[in-house]
Amino acid sequence: MKTARQIVLETIEAYPSNKERALEGGSCKYLTRDGKMCAVGRCLLHPTQIMGGSASCFFPNTTIEPIEKESVELYLKPEYRGHPIGLWADLQIFHDYNGNFTEDGLTVNGKMMVKALLEKYN
Repeated sequence: MKTARQIVLETIEAYPSNKERALEGGSCKYLTRDGKMCAVGRCLLHPTQIMGGSASCFFPNTTIEPIEKESVELYLKPEYRGHPIGLWADLQIFHDYNGNFTEDGLTVNGKMMVKALLEKYN
């Protein structure tokens, strides 16, 4: 099983700029038609099987009810299991927030979020 820190580092490396993000039609998708995956999508066994592939289904404060933590584990690849849902929410927020990215890299806000994630999941 990967540690939370390993997952955070992997996620940061996967999204060095806006170009790598999994956005389609203005919203995040677990898996886009061109094969990009979001922060959670890349860790799922079958990204397209969850509620049409919209990444908002894991998290509260969206129009879709969040999946219970116990069932999240069933959707994740085995090496990503065993972590609190807050980790996945934090990673998805990092991926989804447009203010974190430019076409060429991370914004000041994005760099601050990376630092906060690394401190939180040290």
